[in-house]
Amino acid sequence: MESQGVHGLAGPRRVTSQRRLRHAFVYERALDLIVQATMDGGALSAGKRELAEQLGCSLGSVNEAVKRLERAGFIERLVNYGEWGQQMHNDYRATTAGIEEAARARDMRGDAS
Repeated sequence: MESQGVHGLAGPRRVTSQRRLRHAFVYERALDLIVQATMDGGALSAGKRELAEQLGCSLGSVNEAVKRLERAGFIERLVNYGEWGQQMHNDYRATTAGIEEAARARDMRGDAS
């Protein structure tokens, strides 16, 4: 039975489930972008806002995805600072485990790339 809240809107369980799916989608897309940049011989240099724009999602979704990817050991984040000590942007680089995870996820999705 589907959880419904007030006025027939999705209840808390359904909203939480939808949020997890959205974060999972951003998580996979972010990992794919970072792996591609790493495989091209470098790292993805971007602020989280730029990353959110590239992925077409909210800043909160990117924050959650980056945290999860770092905790899982799939990416490394290097912070870049300006000459006055202000944080400019991050460099995101995939680890070997991250590259393997992205390949596994592509295989499961049936992607050829």
